[in-house]
Amino acid sequence: MITLYVLGTSKAQINRRLAAGESIVGTEHRMLQTIRHVLNDETEECVVKVFEKYVDGTPYAKAYGTWKPAKQRVV
Repeated sequence: MITLYVLGTSKAQINRRLAAGESIVGTEHRMLQTIRHVLNDETEECVVKVFEKYVDGTPYAKAYGTWKPAKQRVV
């Protein structure tokens, strides 16, 4: 299961943006590389970490959830 960091204020705000039809871009941080994913296009569940700021160049997560592709939302 991959982990995506998504810029936002909360899971509720991310879900509102998804419901409005916005494409949500998240980043997967691996050793020595950063991979961008469109959350709406993910077909398997993934961990979503919502962040607002970076600490020492790394996203500082403030909320956690799981992307449920069948529901098209973060729970």
